[in-house]
Amino acid sequence: MYKIIENFFSKTEIDYLKDFIKEKETLKLYNLRPDTGRLAINLGSIKPEIIAKVQGVIQNIYGKDYEIKDVGFNRYKLEYGFPNLMPHLDDKKSQVVFDYQIESNKKWNLLIEGKPIVLNDNDAVVFEGQKDVHWRDPVYFKSNEYLSMLNFNAVDKDHWSNFTNIDPTTPEEKLKNYINIKNKWENHYPF
Repeated sequence: MYKIIENFFSKTEIDYLKDFIKEKETLKLYNLRPDTGRLAINLGSIKPEIIAKVQGVIQNIYGKDYEIKDVGFNRYKLEYGFPNLMPHLDDKKSQVVFDYQIESNKKWNLLIEGKPIVLNDNDAVVFEGQKDVHWRDPVYFKSNEYLSMLNFNAVDKDHWSNFTNIDPTTPEEKLKNYINIKNKWENHYPF
């Protein structure tokens, strides 16, 4: 199950987020990920009001007491590597994902269980990242094109990450999941 949320943040909230991201980037508090063509920033100290707003939407949609555990920023751009996001399930602290598009000049469909999701700036999609296979269509980015997203990852009170930092999924289970995803979705994505 997924839900699209349109025009989520106010102009004031968007300006705050952009300034916060710019500050982290200026301080070089980012990781370059050429394997997926992105620049990634952990936004751990974001304003509590922003967290509460997103958390409230997630709790309302799923009817459970989910808590935001992780917020990340990702900008996909050709200068960081070839932008790509293969079919996958999330791990770690992302039972439910609030995937928010803050800014872009490139349409790049997100697919959740094979269903295309088209977001505009200031739109989000909420889905179960550890259950719903998701990815982005393979596309070519021109040198001036980019897509910037914020990922708010939430878990419920019983999630393993509340008790340990060690993912209980064994390497064998991870491999089995990868093979199952590849077998199911290889006609939709060139693995």
